[in-house]
Amino acid sequence: MNNKNRFAFVFLVLLFSICLIGCNSGLKKLSGRVTYADNNEPLETGIVCFVNGSTFARGIIEADGKYTAGSFTENDGLPPGTYQVFVDAAKKSLGKKTPDADDFEYQQLIDPKFSRPETSGLTFVVKDSTNQFDFKVDRYSQ
Repeated sequence: MNNKNRFAFVFLVLLFSICLIGCNSGLKKLSGRVTYADNNEPLETGIVCFVNGSTFARGIIEADGKYTAGSFTENDGLPPGTYQVFVDAAKKSLGKKTPDADDFEYQQLIDPKFSRPETSGLTFVVKDSTNQFDFKVDRYSQ
């Protein structure tokens, strides 16, 4: 590689690095806890999703119901703005075949209305600081 090409390569790498840093610099931390509305017990598994016109972020729900959201990487936060929120929560259980078979069923844990941004009724405004968003969901009933 000659000096001219080396310079161009280094320049592009630096430019790309600056763009990445700039893209992530406006992110604000967001965490919270998801509990059941009927008894305040934590939702022990699932994913919380945040969407607006230009951003999608998600947070994995831990056994204690807590989550931390990330946009570009896990737990890096979200840009300020208003987000619709939805939750996907199901528990894997052994299917109807033999225990040795790779057949699993998924048991829905929460009311299906929470699984779509249009029907969840959940919104959150990410501000220019650390943000906390705790909310309750209804259990799934047949």
